[in-house]
Parts: sequence; structure tokens; C-alpha cells
Amino acid sequence: AHAECMAKSYAACQSSADRALALKVDDWHAQLRKAQALVGLAQQAEGEQKFGFAKEGRKWALKANKNNPVAHEPLLVYYQSFGAEQKVAPENAINSLYQVVETIPQIDEPRLMLGHELIARKLFPAARKILQPPAYSPHESVEQATALALLEKMAEPEISGETAEGDSAT
Repeated sequence: AHAECMAKSYAACQSSADRALALKVDDWHAQLRKAQALVGLAQQAEGEQKFGFAKEGRKWALKANKNNPVAHEPLLVYYQSFGAEQKVAPENAINSLYQVVETIPQIDEPRLMLGHELIARKLFPAARKILQPPAYSPHESVEQATALALLEKMAEPEISGETAEGDSAT
């Protein structure tokens, strides 16, 4: 199931996860893969099917989280399920993403996701704090370029709410 999800073969991933769950219903790895498969299917689906897959994916991500509360993957899939459904992530999903970043601070992708969320919510100081590690990493990467671009965009006066003199706009 893991390999199928990594290959973005979500129907095959779901099938493999279902077989694993038939053997051991409380296996958090199988629950996670089922969640990933459903969220992946939601990203590819249209209309009501998209919403059904995303909602079901969230359910499986929460089951996986319940069976392994220290694992970051179920929390990440839970957060991603809202984007797959094209919904604004609720506060508890953002908190889940914060927990992912705290658990695996060395991985830049969740940091970028959280940075985007914080910018959308106009929480610029928090976004800067989250984006600075990948932006100023000594290793060049796509994530570094993205983080730098987001930091630069936040510095624009019309985005940050500051005037040209650096005062807060009213």
C-alpha cells in the first residue's frame, strides 16, 4: 500500500490497505495508507465524489492518529484532506500541521504548507518564524526558493500592512 500511494496509484493503494485492514483492523499503518489513498482519490475526483473521498480519508487519518498518537503522518494526511476537498482547513487541522512541523522540523514541505496557511490568515510574524529555517538553509532546494519567495512577498508593504516608512497601516 505504501508503494502504491508513493506512486500515486491511489485505487491500488486503497485495495492494498483494505487487504491489510482485513488482516488487522487496528493497524495504524494500514489505516494511514487507506487515508492517503482516499485523500489522493479526492484530489483526482470531481463534485460530490471529491467530498466523499476527503471526508472518508479524514476518518481514516483520525483512526490512524488514535492508534499511534505520536506519528506525524496521520496528522499531515488529516490536514491535506481539507485541501483535497478545496476547503479552508479548520483550526484543529492547522494545529495538527504545527504538530507535524514540531515533530519533523527538518522536513521543509510541512513548513511550507504551514507558512502558506499562516500568510493566508495574515499571521505574518508566525509565518516568518516557520519559513526562515528552509529559506536560510545552507542547502539550495526548491523548498528554499519557495520559502524565500514567500518571505519576500510578506515584506511587500501592501501584504504586511506596513507603509513605506515601516509604520503600521491603519
